Amino acid sequence: MALTKKVAIAAGTAGVVAVVGATAAGLAFGGSGNDAKWPNPNPGTYAAEPTEAWSTPMPDPKAEVLFSTASHLVLSAPSEEGTSVQATKLLGINIDTGKMDWERTFARSDCGKSISRYEPSSALVVCQDYASNVLSVVDPSNGSNIASHDFESALKSDLIVGGETIYSCRVTDHAVTFQAGSGISLDSKFSIEIPVSDSSCDLDYDGTHVAAYGGMDNWVTVADLEGNITFQSFSTSAQFLDDGTLMTFYYDKDEKELTDEYTIIDANGTHLRDRDESIGKFTVLGREHSKVSIDKEDNIRDSNGEILWKYSSPEEYSLIGSFGEVVVMHEDETRLRGYDLVTGTPKWATSFTEFYPGGEIPESVDLRDDFSAIPGRWRLRTDGDFLIIATGTLLSGVDGRTGEIAWQKPFRGWFFQQHRDYVLMVGDNQIHALQFN
Repeated sequence: MALTKKVAIAAGTAGVVAVVGATAAGLAFGGSGNDAKWPNPNPGTYAAEPTEAWSTPMPDPKAEVLFSTASHLVLSAPSEEGTSVQATKLLGINIDTGKMDWERTFARSDCGKSISRYEPSSALVVCQDYASNVLSVVDPSNGSNIASHDFESALKSDLIVGGETIYSCRVTDHAVTFQAGSGISLDSKFSIEIPVSDSSCDLDYDGTHVAAYGGMDNWVTVADLEGNITFQSFSTSAQFLDDGTLMTFYYDKDEKELTDEYTIIDANGTHLRDRDESIGKFTVLGREHSKVSIDKEDNIRDSNGEILWKYSSPEEYSLIGSFGEVVVMHEDETRLRGYDLVTGTPKWATSFTEFYPGGEIPESVDLRDDFSAIPGRWRLRTDGDFLIIATGTLLSGVDGRTGEIAWQKPFRGWFFQQHRDYVLMVGDNQIHALQFN
């Protein structure tokens, strides 16, 4: 998302980000995503050219990644098998071999992201049967049933799966019950009654805390994973950014829009800074968040909101992220440029033509959007030091600290998933596992 003298608010997880609203200027707010935390590569992983470890046919053109475990990539795809109502096909691909270890179809069921959000720690897959409201719990390592539970009809939220715990909301006319239970036994871990009426309920999770909030009803309850409430408000909503802080927001029901009343707080509700001081953190998938943000006055700020330097911005730009002590910007649809994190001194610049065979950029490529942090999830990934860029025919490794192109590899395809020292690509109807040693 490139901007004209403005900056989009983006937080981590592109593709799996839960967008809660937009201002009149089109700014999107998102929580943490499935590519964060433990599957991330270590800094420096992408320093040298990868080798192809395996490839396997793409099982379904509509398949999406739910999450990856230590051993398996778990995919879901819609299926019409055996019923006139949409079913879901689940597939488990062995990360190390590419072998399809298991495949199951759940009739009249949804197992995908439309009902659930899977955190990187997820140890379960859940499928909801439309007809019976039975919730099937599946082992992601082999596809076997772990448990089946009655799915309460009053359950009015999506689910979040973290480890073996399922988080959800139950909504009645008089209250919202924010609850967590074991996906295996359904033993309750906590249940919090929130005195709000006629409200919807959304959920967010950052690995140490979970939040229930009314996106358009201006309330939020934040609790640790044991169910201890750390912050509660009935005048504003809030959603996690990728660094463990929360962004509060207020929905004006009369005007039917979000207002500009945003603040950054911690999980205990302590005010950290106002929106004008820091309007969000940008990231490329592969790291949890950038060290820096940029405000509407073009000030580059550190993680505490302190001004480091003022960016003399071109007409169009977006912040890609920080790499070591260098801030990388996408500028004027022509180049990536690195600036010293502390002083703002230009350090390097690399034209986008460097990432295409023969330096020829196809006319169909939208440089404004394709190389920015959020829409560019098919093109950009990082290990925190090195940026890898896919342009459909060429894969390039760029040192984000120096701008040096460390390696290039002809490759037809786009990024599908990161997993430690693997990058999974999709091209020519195949999933390709590129391994960095």
